[in-house]
Amino acid sequence: MLDGNDRQWLNRISAHSAGAILLNQAKERLDRETLENFAFLLQEDGALVVWGSPDGLDEVFTVRHHAATDLYLAGTIDAPVADASIPVPKRQAVFSPSFPAMIATWAIQALSRQGDLVLGIGTIRGVVADVCRQSHRKGLELAGQTLKVEPPDGGWEGYPELTNEECLARFQTKWVKNENGCHIWQGKPDQDGYGRYSAIGVQYKAHRYAYCAEFGPLNPVLTLGHECVVRLCVNPYHLHAEPQEDNTAEMWRDKRLRERAK
Repeated sequence: MLDGNDRQWLNRISAHSAGAILLNQAKERLDRETLENFAFLLQEDGALVVWGSPDGLDEVFTVRHHAATDLYLAGTIDAPVADASIPVPKRQAVFSPSFPAMIATWAIQALSRQGDLVLGIGTIRGVVADVCRQSHRKGLELAGQTLKVEPPDGGWEGYPELTNEECLARFQTKWVKNENGCHIWQGKPDQDGYGRYSAIGVQYKAHRYAYCAEFGPLNPVLTLGHECVVRLCVNPYHLHAEPQEDNTAEMWRDKRLRERAK
């Protein structure tokens, strides 16, 4: 589901005005009302491009799988690639579950036109906004809100610190919310630029504790990516779980963006 601010944005958009909607659905199943709203917003020749599980899409759209990129396409477009002059990325270059800038660039340039409104939803919204700025589209960023996961009775086995009331209350005093919705950690950052937090003697990167306290223990083989590109942010809704190779690719992308901004 989308949060309240995002729904307000959608309600301001007129019918058949979005040229493309890019959605990372790896975190959740969107409700039928939201999907029907997307159908209402899409232009007659618009495209809905989905990365991740397409659960629920076929209840509203006719869905086609594009094997070359492992994307799911919906809407009324007649072919997987509307603009055949845009080269299709090779599948082996696609990382999962995040949506690389390479794929976002292909989808936006191949399936929309200059001047189109493009909606980027979920963990890919920052990339979509960047590509839209560079390719003369109008990008709108919407956050797919993952709901808090309630722990089982007695808490998470082996992780008492994630439900300890004193730890949770003390954590809330360690950050300050800024104008972008980031929860900025107020403690001294570590050598990598992240906050650190000790909970019942267990040492955490602060953003990892925030995520695990909200959504449960994280698979140790996964790491967390910052959608807001702010390392000191501990807002769990600005984070997404991903394999290490995805996180490394995103770090290099973010470094290049910072260097260009200088």
